[in-house]
This record gives sequence, structure tokens and C-alpha cells, in this order.
Amino acid sequence: MVSSAAFASLPVLVGFSAAKRFGGNVYLGAAIGAAMVSSDLLNAWNTGAALAGEATVSYWHIFGMDVAKIGYQAQVIPTLAVTYVMCLIEKNPAQGPQAAPRTSCSPRSSRCWSPASWPSRSSVPLPAWQPST
Repeated sequence: MVSSAAFASLPVLVGFSAAKRFGGNVYLGAAIGAAMVSSDLLNAWNTGAALAGEATVSYWHIFGMDVAKIGYQAQVIPTLAVTYVMCLIEKNPAQGPQAAPRTSCSPRSSRCWSPASWPSRSSVPLPAWQPST
């Protein structure tokens, strides 16, 4: 039992180190690995019974593909592939409408400051804050 613990949680370790290697968030990589060994998924030991016809495998229907709800305990390649895709998405978000610029607004003030309008360090300091009337 103790000897198989490392292999049962292998996707978590692989997801962590793959995300680090691919330049992504290591905690998201570990979370992806943990999701792949979730107890809600059919484990590898029961997959044989499902192939023999003794049990059924349920499927997700994602983008026209049928993905079996089977766990990936002690498997490396699926975790590497999903973590790589996660890092690609994290580095290059989908091109589309640009997000609204981040602003810092006070509910009592009618002024909003965006980072683009902030002065640089070499410019003169900001004037003292005046309460709105």
C-alpha cells in the first residue's frame, strides 16, 4: 500500500513539475494532476471490468469529442499534455475584445485613475487629495 502511494499521486507531482518547466503556474499544474486522479473518475482497476462488459463507462461530450470518465492514476503522458495546453492558454490568452483597463475609483470621488494616467517616478508628485463636493 505504501509502495503504490507515489504512483497513485504521480500525476500531481508530474503536473507540478511540468508546469514549472513549461513556465506556467505550478499550483494549477498540481491541481490538474489532482483532478486527473479524482475519486469520481473510474479508476484503472475497474476499467478492465468495464472493457469486459461487467460495468459501463460514462462519457463527457466536449466539443464534439467523447471523453471517457476514466482516471489517470500512475500515468504521465496525459498529465503532461493537459499541463502543456494549460501553460499555452495561460501564456497566450485568447485574442478578442481587450479587457477594460484597470482603474482605481473611490465611491466618494468622481475621479478615476487608470495606470496609464499615473505619473512616472521622474515627474512631479501628485497634488494633495481634495474631498469631492
